[in-house]
Amino acid sequence: MAAPFRHFWDPHTADAMKIQGLLELGPTYQQEDVVWQVWSRLLERYFPADPGPQGQGVYTVDREPYRGPPGAVSTVRPDHVVLRLLRAVNPPPPAPQVPQIHRRDILWVECKAPNHDTPGQWNLLITEAAGRLREAHPTRNLFLITAVGLKWMFFKWDPANVNPLQVLAHNVNQAWTIPCQELCFDPTLLGQRHVVQNNATGALDTVDTRRAYTLDCVTLGQNNMPVHGQDLILAVNCFAHVQNTAFPGYNPAHFP
Repeated sequence: MAAPFRHFWDPHTADAMKIQGLLELGPTYQQEDVVWQVWSRLLERYFPADPGPQGQGVYTVDREPYRGPPGAVSTVRPDHVVLRLLRAVNPPPPAPQVPQIHRRDILWVECKAPNHDTPGQWNLLITEAAGRLREAHPTRNLFLITAVGLKWMFFKWDPANVNPLQVLAHNVNQAWTIPCQELCFDPTLLGQRHVVQNNATGALDTVDTRRAYTLDCVTLGQNNMPVHGQDLILAVNCFAHVQNTAFPGYNPAHFP
């Protein structure tokens, strides 16, 4: 009999224990490895490596360096986690029946240490991630999570999008424009608050980093339930949203 599924905020899961460890390190902690470790655990819980129904493929969670055009692979220590969908496709007869493995990135998580929690550092993180996505996936849609310590935000990478985002600065009368217009807000995922949409002609949607979500499942309220329960549920809804999205095409052949 299979064990019942536990969400990541269950205190008996390794996920919750890793989150508690990151929380205890405090907001001035300067190393980012604990951040990508937490996100790797979460993705492995919600995106199984075993085959799903109707041959939809399997998922892998990998930590890797930047990947772009051939010959431009960075040697810098990687700071992002990639969720990848793998499908085994049998070639048509009379070819040998050794399946071809088709790979497709569907979610990147760009991670930084807790001490990067300032509007300027968030802006640098988002801009860096968008630049890497433009090099690696200039024509393919996927999703992006930017994570600083336990805080996170969710974005869509859409090569057809034409209106860039801007990030609110410390001075709320100033904002930085993200130089890649492909990065955008996905309004079809309900319950988000980190982007203020502006419907005025020519106005940009604004990322307010003060509204970032948290994975803190340790801090409890008077009812002994997580204070940030809505944020935790939104994370699970993000994962479901990714699973239910169509991702046409495949990664280039030079991507491993």
